[in-house]
Amino acid sequence: MGAYNTVFVETAVLAGLCMVAVVICRGKVDWGWLLGALVLFAAHKATVFLGVVGLAPDLIPGRYNWEGKALGVLMLLIAGYVIFRGDMKAWGFTLSQNGPAPVAGISVAVLTAGATAAFMYLYFPGVKTEPLADWTYQLTMPSLDEELIDRGILLVMLERAFHKAFPKGWLAIGLAAVITTLMFYAGHAMSVGADWSITIVWLDIVSLITGALYVFVRIATGSVLLPVLLHSWFNTAGYLL
Repeated sequence: MGAYNTVFVETAVLAGLCMVAVVICRGKVDWGWLLGALVLFAAHKATVFLGVVGLAPDLIPGRYNWEGKALGVLMLLIAGYVIFRGDMKAWGFTLSQNGPAPVAGISVAVLTAGATAAFMYLYFPGVKTEPLADWTYQLTMPSLDEELIDRGILLVMLERAFHKAFPKGWLAIGLAAVITTLMFYAGHAMSVGADWSITIVWLDIVSLITGALYVFVRIATGSVLLPVLLHSWFNTAGYLL
């Protein structure tokens, strides 16, 4: 199953980034949280690809991986509940905007939404037309699935892994934010073939920029709500502008 080559390669990239972080932390890491983050990432990717390789039933028409993404979201919700012992707010699954800098987070979110609208209008002129199933997929599945893992559970697990080295200040969460942002970029810029060939579109840095903005909003507000909405807006603005 060629799709699972991507699972292996992306997990290896995450492991490599984590090893760099271990060096930065001088080996003072919580290995349980670090290894747990790697296992969660691989398990989540494998779950999402169930729809790609046909191991999940094709229940919703359209060309997108509805079933795999939905299973990925469900898997993350269950994992978040189990890992954090029912405290969903601990990894940002909350409507409350009670983070350390909510005003800054909301302000950046508003500016990001405006910049997204301008970017779509200027660089992708013309309104896209696709079937309703495809439009609603872009509105919901990628933003929920990717934000829950990248700006949600994975971010916090890595922060706790690095907390031993940086018990005070923002270095632990900052290091986790850098890693998750780079993984978000890798997931969009890199593709792996069935023959293990790897193609990387290095100049496709939009995901790197948006990932950095989304993680700032997430940390500032303490919630994945605005990152999910921003991600949904990015994916669907082209249908409206």
